[in-house]
Amino acid sequence: MGLSINLNVQFCNTVADRVTWMKAAGLLFVAAMLLLTSCNRIKNNGRQLMAKTEEKIRDTRDKGVDKIIPTFNAYTPDTKFNKKRFREFLEVEPTADVKGIYCYDDAIGIDADYVFAFTCDDSTIQKIVKQLKLVKTVKDSAFGLGFGPNLPWWDTAIISTIDPYWKKGAHETFWYLWYDKNSKNAYFQTYDM
Repeated sequence: MGLSINLNVQFCNTVADRVTWMKAAGLLFVAAMLLLTSCNRIKNNGRQLMAKTEEKIRDTRDKGVDKIIPTFNAYTPDTKFNKKRFREFLEVEPTADVKGIYCYDDAIGIDADYVFAFTCDDSTIQKIVKQLKLVKTVKDSAFGLGFGPNLPWWDTAIISTIDPYWKKGAHETFWYLWYDKNSKNAYFQTYDM
């Protein structure tokens, strides 16, 4: 007890000294709390920056690969690459009504086959028909029906009941577009021989 009295006498002779020490201790406490909060903020910002950097690296890598080997995603709809392929092949922007865009390519060998399935409104089909200059034909003359991937979204049973829009281009290139007005499902195929 004698030691604590001496300490009190030596360090805190007056009430003012005690208040000064309490203020100093309080300021140190506040500074320590701010420092801890700042460290957590810096740590979280660092993690966010790292995640954004990793995402940009992946995106840049994917874009580079896509320029060399175009990406078609037959198993996940509405990917950025499927939307890009939609724009490239159907030559229209996928508007808000266009959903569930699947696409597939078979470009190995001397011939190429590209197929798409999606849902949309009739107005989008009319834009595609106009842009690609397709004409209506009867399903019995739709040569393209014999081709197509074995994928769940490429519904040959439905396609066989629909009169397609089509055209033949240079170098034995063909375009077909089938549209079911009831379900709003569209099927597009282009291939060359």
